[in-house]
Amino acid sequence: MMSKLYVLIIVLSVPVLLSAQPSINSAQDYTIGSVFKYYSCNPTATGSSGANQTWNFSFLSVIDSSTSSIIQQTAPFTFFTANIVKKNSDSTFQYFYQTATDNFYLGYIDSSSSSNGGVFTFNNIYLYAERPLTMSTFIISSNEDTGTSMGYLNIYNGGNDTTVADAYGTLILPNGTYTNTIRIKSIESGGTTQSIGGQLVGHEQYVEVTYSWYDNNHESPLLVIDSTVVGHSGTNPQVSLKYLASEQSPTSVTNIANQQTGALSAFLNNDGLTIKGLEDKAYHLSMFDVIGQHVYQTDIVADNTTMHVAFNNNLAAGIYLLSLAEKGKAGINTIKIVKQ
Repeated sequence: MMSKLYVLIIVLSVPVLLSAQPSINSAQDYTIGSVFKYYSCNPTATGSSGANQTWNFSFLSVIDSSTSSIIQQTAPFTFFTANIVKKNSDSTFQYFYQTATDNFYLGYIDSSSSSNGGVFTFNNIYLYAERPLTMSTFIISSNEDTGTSMGYLNIYNGGNDTTVADAYGTLILPNGTYTNTIRIKSIESGGTTQSIGGQLVGHEQYVEVTYSWYDNNHESPLLVIDSTVVGHSGTNPQVSLKYLASEQSPTSVTNIANQQTGALSAFLNNDGLTIKGLEDKAYHLSMFDVIGQHVYQTDIVADNTTMHVAFNNNLAAGIYLLSLAEKGKAGINTIKIVKQ
């Protein structure tokens, strides 16, 4: 009787072990030099939400392909605080400031012939991603971007993003099976206004719902299903689906945040800025808000590992990015600072 009870306990404990919720640390934790190839397919239903799901997309048929690569920003520095750029095969460039736990979306450039080099800048702090992803992940962000397309068409986009983890489980794709994945559901709603010379020429409302699957072995999402409804009627949504065909990451390059900040840290106080982890060298110090506006700069000569830089700190509460460049040397250390 005891042996049967012992076996029964083992059997019942297996589902408990299998139901452990994953924690994803690699989601959009980009490395410079990474290259992602995606296959586009005809869209299909997104599947169920909840715990221990199995999503079977093994039937998908490829109709097209696209690539994205992570590169360093080079001059001209359109977005000063960006430390990574995502270059896409549709001639768009997305600019981010990435830390160990967050990605802030700064803006994008559409260099396609139809846009004639449109540059769009987010006017607010746009938290785009955070790590780790868990079933408790919940992000609410507002986004406002402005730019010019075709050299004369002024465009304003504004709305709100809600991002939530709505499911976890096993994802089956044509190229393999992925366990311990988390599905993220993002809902962006807002409007687009177009004007020429101050004259309104167009306005549309939109709702975009995106489902993305992540695991701990990839930087980029394994599968993305996107549905966008434009206009008030809610009819004829634009739906797309793509899955990750391959991901190539250089083994010699470390995580962006660790590579750039090292042991440096900084914090704002009432009468200035305190920096820790300096070497006895000369630096040029610049501070920006997360949309790239210059708020302070100076030259310093460090004679200790900890240094206080005094200035009239009347900055508003929020997130700032501190750049430290050693004089006469290439390379910039970027540190995120939060003023309460």
